[in-house]
Amino acid sequence: MKTKKIKAIGITFLLSITFGLIINITLSKMILEPIIDIWDILSAFILLILASIFFVCDYSNSKRQKQI
Repeated sequence: MKTKKIKAIGITFLLSITFGLIINITLSKMILEPIIDIWDILSAFILLILASIFFVCDYSNSKRQKQI
């Protein structure tokens, strides 16, 4: 059960990147600003790193449970 929570957190981080991009596209059309800013790239990169960390933790936990 705990490993599914870890994987769900990783998926949530990946979905938040997509959700942020959708918000940026919508706001870009409304206020005529560029779609992607340096802060958007930085936040997406941080979320991608966090998602990959959680996926690696989930993978290592599942490997450890199979060995037991």
